[in-house]
Amino acid sequence: MGGGASKSTASRAKADAIFDEIDANRDGKLSVKELTIAAMQRDIQTAWPKWLIEETIARYDTDHDHMLDREEWARAFATLRTPAQKKKEFGFTLAPLKASDAGDVLMLSTLKKLLETDPTMLGKGRDCAGWSPYDRLHLVRAWRLDDDGEAARYEAAREKVKGEMEMLGRNGKNVKKVPGLPIQTAAACTGPFALDAKASEAVLLHGLKAELLYDVLSTGLNERFAGSNVGSLFGAGLYFGEDAGKADQYSSPDTQYDQRSKLHQQLYSNSCRHPGNENGGVFYALVCRAALGYPARTQQSGEEAKAMEGGYPVFRPGTDRRELNHIPNVEPPMFHHSLIAELGAKIVRFRELVVFHSEQICPRYLIAYQRLAPGKEGSQWNGVRERRR
Repeated sequence: MGGGASKSTASRAKADAIFDEIDANRDGKLSVKELTIAAMQRDIQTAWPKWLIEETIARYDTDHDHMLDREEWARAFATLRTPAQKKKEFGFTLAPLKASDAGDVLMLSTLKKLLETDPTMLGKGRDCAGWSPYDRLHLVRAWRLDDDGEAARYEAAREKVKGEMEMLGRNGKNVKKVPGLPIQTAAACTGPFALDAKASEAVLLHGLKAELLYDVLSTGLNERFAGSNVGSLFGAGLYFGEDAGKADQYSSPDTQYDQRSKLHQQLYSNSCRHPGNENGGVFYALVCRAALGYPARTQQSGEEAKAMEGGYPVFRPGTDRRELNHIPNVEPPMFHHSLIAELGAKIVRFRELVVFHSEQICPRYLIAYQRLAPGKEGSQWNGVRERRR
């Protein structure tokens, strides 16, 4: 008991000491600017990029003044790890979200909303062939994903996209009302993610097979492997869904804990157990931040795909569909930042969003969910079972 209490006291004392150091205005509040300056002074901006600071404030700011008071900071501090605290042998860390943490409760509510989808659209198509009918996706586990390298690359890419959007505005483009935007997830994610509208930042879902998940967590999403597993109908990029039903089409079940599995060693423990084979096992999806910028839109596939606005080729000639074309009537030349495949002859249920440069994507959360048959109850959410001390 004493060891746990003393550790908690020491952590609070450290949080208080950092608060007093950072609170330059001596107003009892920490702002985005103060935390960003502190990260630069401590040379840990790769661990605390601006977007992460904004997201953390949004999660723990209970009085909604866009700053953190001492108590809010104390709760948020545990989630802002420094590089010295990272698990270097894996290059990433996964922290289970806790139902007892105020910031995690807000994010869990958001993640549950992201899994809401039209039940009539679930279980359709060849990707779900052989699966019993189901009409709901039920969240059972969630982890926050931290990777310094991914975070720093994404911060730089988001700022680049934002700068180019400003240039597009000066070129006469309406960057406040971009065709195809906002993304369907926008309503659910406005608060806890603190998205940057100037970069057309959005939250997207990426479903994937359980056997591929560990490699993706270790090395990141890689557009160079596009088409190797699920095809590349709309170019050689990274594919995402704005609807959980789309992400679900690419997932496969994980039905039991395997102590030899490197993935399971990272995800599960005595306090965060594998849900087992109930309801057919669990399925995984990455919840990602994405800087979509100024997307192109199409209803066509292949080399000759044309944009819905203007009818020009979507893909830059000679790039094997790995690069999008220039945005028309813009000087200096600038490429589209992403592609939206709209409903039409090629796809009939869910839009697809394709990003061709992985640095514009930052996987932020991993979720595990179950497919529920009509009338079936899902596993009770327990997050991390807090151990009594």
